[in-house]
Amino acid sequence: MLLPVSPCPNIFRLSVALLLVLLPPLAGGCGPLKTRSAVPKDQLRAGLLDGYGDVRYWGDEPSEELHQAFIESWNQERVAL
Repeated sequence: MLLPVSPCPNIFRLSVALLLVLLPPLAGGCGPLKTRSAVPKDQLRAGLLDGYGDVRYWGDEPSEELHQAFIESWNQERVAL
């Protein structure tokens, strides 16, 4: 007597094939299309965003403006809680 063949191995192979075909193009969409360069340090204060002041900071230098912005944000969060 012949036993029926389970379709599971075929479904598994099909799902692996689809994964291998579809994953690379989808994963490529996670990266930027082109890279952007940061504002040079000597032009830091010249780089402005409309409607915002003091929004550019360097991580390797302490910034009093950034510290004050953090304190204000922290206080706003505490009031909201």
